[in-house]
Amino acid sequence: MKIVIIVYLFLIFSFYCLFGQSVETLLPQPRCSYERNEYSTNFAIQKNTKILLNSAKPEFFAAYRLNSELRKRNIDTLDIEFWNGNDTLLNGIALGILDSYLNNLLIRIEQKNITVNKYYPGKEGYILDVTPQQIVINGCDSAGLIYGIVTLMQLVINNKSPQIKPCRIVDAPQYPIRWFYYPMNILVPSNTTKAKQIWEEATNYRLNGVNLTDYKFSFISKQPKNYFDSLQSLKDFANHHFLEIIPGVMPFGYSNSILYWDPSLASGLPVYNQKFVIEKDTARLIPYVKSYLTNPGFEVFNGNNFTGFGYIDQPGQLSFVDTVVKHSGKASIRFSNFESVPGYKNARIIHKIVTKPYTLFNASAWVRSENLQYSSAFQITAINSKGRQLCFINLTLPRTTNGWQKYDVTFNSLDSDTLNVYWGVWGATSGSFWLDDLVLEEVPFVNLIRRSGAPLTVSHPILDVLYKEGIDFDSLYDAKLGAVYSWYGEYDAWHQPPTFRIKSGGRLRNGDTILISYYHTTYIYDGQVMISTTEPKTYEIIEREFKILDSLLKPRTYFMNHDEIRIMNWDWGDQQYGTTPAMLLARNVNKCVDIIKKYNSNASIWVWSDMFDEFHNAKPGNKNYYLVNGELAGVSDSIPKSVGIVNWNHGNNAVQSLTFFENKGFRQITAPYYDTDEQHIRRSKNNAKSISNFDGMMYTTWTNNYSYLKHFGYLAWNHSPFIYHRPLTQIPDSRLINLEYKVSKGIYDSSQIESFKLYYRTSPNNDFSSIDLKHTLNENGVGNYLLKLDSNTYFLEYYFEAINSDGWTTKVPFGDTVYYKLTKEVSSSVRNDDIFATKLSISFEKSNVIKILNFPKDFKDFKIKIFNFLGQQLNFSYEIKGNSILSNIIINLNEFTNGVCFLVISDGTSVYFSKALLIK
Repeated sequence: MKIVIIVYLFLIFSFYCLFGQSVETLLPQPRCSYERNEYSTNFAIQKNTKILLNSAKPEFFAAYRLNSELRKRNIDTLDIEFWNGNDTLLNGIALGILDSYLNNLLIRIEQKNITVNKYYPGKEGYILDVTPQQIVINGCDSAGLIYGIVTLMQLVINNKSPQIKPCRIVDAPQYPIRWFYYPMNILVPSNTTKAKQIWEEATNYRLNGVNLTDYKFSFISKQPKNYFDSLQSLKDFANHHFLEIIPGVMPFGYSNSILYWDPSLASGLPVYNQKFVIEKDTARLIPYVKSYLTNPGFEVFNGNNFTGFGYIDQPGQLSFVDTVVKHSGKASIRFSNFESVPGYKNARIIHKIVTKPYTLFNASAWVRSENLQYSSAFQITAINSKGRQLCFINLTLPRTTNGWQKYDVTFNSLDSDTLNVYWGVWGATSGSFWLDDLVLEEVPFVNLIRRSGAPLTVSHPILDVLYKEGIDFDSLYDAKLGAVYSWYGEYDAWHQPPTFRIKSGGRLRNGDTILISYYHTTYIYDGQVMISTTEPKTYEIIEREFKILDSLLKPRTYFMNHDEIRIMNWDWGDQQYGTTPAMLLARNVNKCVDIIKKYNSNASIWVWSDMFDEFHNAKPGNKNYYLVNGELAGVSDSIPKSVGIVNWNHGNNAVQSLTFFENKGFRQITAPYYDTDEQHIRRSKNNAKSISNFDGMMYTTWTNNYSYLKHFGYLAWNHSPFIYHRPLTQIPDSRLINLEYKVSKGIYDSSQIESFKLYYRTSPNNDFSSIDLKHTLNENGVGNYLLKLDSNTYFLEYYFEAINSDGWTTKVPFGDTVYYKLTKEVSSSVRNDDIFATKLSISFEKSNVIKILNFPKDFKDFKIKIFNFLGQQLNFSYEIKGNSILSNIIINLNEFTNGVCFLVISDGTSVYFSKALLIK
């Protein structure tokens, strides 16, 4: 067996003479890292390099992950072996979790004694230590060990001849929650493949949770076998990558998926006492006003002015009579020439009407466009005298329609008797569009809903008579309700309503006048429909489907999708409680929490913030929030404080919102990105800097844009400024400490370094003194400081602290009570003050023979012992009586293990040391 002893030479390199892959390039940045430039060689990954595990607790999953990462880089996989617990230095890559042997290795490596425990560096944390001969990764838990491996692979230099620069990294996340939002259709096989690619990328940036949503979660019982196969595949993949799946459930607000089961469960708006006359066995509507428009076809005009309308934007400047381009008749109205009126970009027709409250209307127009550009919207809508908008249906008007297109909406006057009805474009910038043949009329039964909380009543207009469905008239249902596609749950803005028919033999006759009251629904923007929170069937459905999903995933966390609830508290199901929408929503949240806890009692539960936020949708005094009847303020006082708040208030009230929930006792995370850039993420993080009980962030995209995952991971794991400092190993004889450092603001950060200080003390009983070092930094953030200690100083503890203009503080070494510590041995028996100086020069002439040069000639009656790096005496002792000059020792080193050892020669009053590395 070949035996080699390498004598350590402690060479001093400038801290910033870096070579290879730098720790400064890691994404995300560790909490503390530095490179060991005292070594002249790197750790080389070779064919004979081994992955070393603890035989008592082998972390095979980590070894497999490491080999998987190597294969991705076209590096040969490594053999796996168990380490020898007696070795004080290993040859290979050692992996463990809270491993005491690895801790002993870390302690014995110079430059800051350190160990891993369940609290340090912290959950999901790890220590990665690289020397030319060994790599140690000791994780606080399984996730931490994997993150250490991912960090290690970022440090690989040159995949063809892979090397890793000696360094030490101490790392743990700033926040426990680092999620990303991921909606998908699991039924499509290719989506699963795509998801795994994105999820793996997310885990490489240390994201640890995916808020997985699928429209089909609300009717999962209807899915085929391949759906469940794909869901299981995603679950297995996530578990393998230490990625928690947080299912999004119970979508109150965007409830279309639950409405798959019954479109009539939609939240209803009332129509009261709509008047009809029976003709030919059917009911014909008698409108409250026969005609609301007197010039709908723009046939009557004077110059560029049209009669019959309350207001038209900028006649003769933006709006014009057009007798050439028209849908019918002799004229239309054209809007164009937007560039000629700076600062005014609205192009609308406004017509004021007097009507009856709780009336259902259809409004429409024929529209044509050419090269039209607008920044806001094309709308047909109505606003009441109190400023409440009554229609929010998005109408997509193409830039060029290539002809005329008809656009329809419906809306309810609700409690209003005076309305302004609008047709037109907001924010027009260029091009032209035309309107013609407008319609504004009262209509019945469009999107009629039928359920216990939305009763239909047919009565005599004078007598106290109620007519019975199925006896006096046929059952009345809207077959097109929520049936835009081949499945239920998607609604349209307008269709021909159902017909009311009398039954033969009933009490109704042709010529009779009747009043019909009923409820209908509508959608918001691009199809959003809210479900009833008071209908018992709603909870039967969500519990039945939730039970299945929970049995499949058994997640630790659920995300309730209560979000932007925009219709509520109008139908009888809501009104029977005689309370506010705030209390109805609180009741709903508590019922949802109860369902989750019934099947998964330990589940953590989160919910979107907006409906509970008094700086967002639950503002005090706001009674005009979309089509919600009443105030939402106060709802946060009536939901469980155990429910976490996912705060997406990104406006001017962001900090007030975070503070509001903090004061209410809720834990929070934020939901940054919103398809903007990394600065949005940074601002969101900064907003929460001083918020207590704040747990992290969720990357949130509504366009499936995951290109900023890297930026998010960087900002969610750690914060700038970053401090790089290679600690010294001891106090030199000169007592002059040369401290070298670099301070960086980070690559996704526009903040500036406001403060950089050194804190030190020369006794553990003293307070720390501080020295301002900001002035020592050059333009690249690099600097050094010479700290002069008294000649009798034998102890030094120190740390660095930097503060940036965003108010973030960074301390190295990482840990509130962790410091760099230097000492100086003091002993009359030590001939040389520096016990690590090599006074002896030792080498091998042949196997098992040590040649010793510079042997102290004045030694008498001396002993030679060998100790390992753990301070344990090895099985060797050599003793000489009398005077002798020693040049060779015959020793059987085959019994020794690899690692650092100390050759100690003493004569009772003086001691010499030689530190060596034994490699067999």
